[in-house]
Amino acid sequence: MVSTEPQLLEMLKLAAWQQAAIGVEAAGTVRRSLRIDDTPPPPIEPDRVLEGLLWRAPEQQRRSQAQVARDLVEKPSMNRRVHGVWAGTQLLLSAAANVSKLLWPPGRDSSDHCEDLRALLGVDGGWTLKNRELRDGFEHFGQKIVTWVADHPGMPFSDSKILHSSELASSDAQPIRTFVEDTFSVIFMGQSFELQPIEEELNSIRDAASPWAGTYLEA
Repeated sequence: MVSTEPQLLEMLKLAAWQQAAIGVEAAGTVRRSLRIDDTPPPPIEPDRVLEGLLWRAPEQQRRSQAQVARDLVEKPSMNRRVHGVWAGTQLLLSAAANVSKLLWPPGRDSSDHCEDLRALLGVDGGWTLKNRELRDGFEHFGQKIVTWVADHPGMPFSDSKILHSSELASSDAQPIRTFVEDTFSVIFMGQSFELQPIEEELNSIRDAASPWAGTYLEA
């Protein structure tokens, strides 16, 4: 028995369609970016005059704690490939989180309209999108970093890596975020999340929620 007002249900369906379409397009952006050549640009040779101006006496060359901390973080190679993959991944997860909130909002916000929307779109409780672990991790990114650093004091970090295989993910530097090509997945602070199931579910919701699909629940 559907209890949701038809106008509200239609608006929720439209919102789900829009966010799902954004997520599917973002997944395509990631796949296209993975095919971009990631050959790094040639190094820039410092000008000798400038190098001389930057020279400091030995007593001035003591490294501060801030410099030591900075060197513990392995800087990502920011080229078009890296930017495209992580921009697309971030947008995919953001859109997936929005769809998840529409279908399974926090307990106190849950209502009959969520159940009606899931029924309308053919969504059951076993979907990957229902898992809040990855969505919450990226939404509370700052707090996750604080906790991560506290658990790994003094250890080197890396971020935004792109690896062909997860078997190569082990290194001296602790990875905050790693994208693994062969599994189309993200390793986020030690946990692995496959993105293809999320993409497939968003694609299903996009089709079911399309304004032209004509699907509707009768009271």
